[in-house]
Amino acid sequence: MTAGHTRPREARSSRDAVVHDLRDVECRSTRAVMHDYLDRRLPARRVRRFESHMDGCPRCIRAFIDARQTAWTRKAAARVRVRSG
Repeated sequence: MTAGHTRPREARSSRDAVVHDLRDVECRSTRAVMHDYLDRRLPARRVRRFESHMDGCPRCIRAFIDARQTAWTRKAAARVRVRSG
């Protein structure tokens, strides 16, 4: 391989690393507000950003499903406590 073929490959991997890092930041930001989203406590602009990220991130979708299940379980437990209390 010539040096010309190596540079674009290096540039791509460097660019991919930056995109990956930005994606990780967006994933952390999205996961931090999942419960607020479920409780409808996010501003409309943040809801759009959250939903846009969720449309393209399978890892965050899985995390959201877990968060949603946790929220449902907590609500069900609270209803049981109210009935029995």
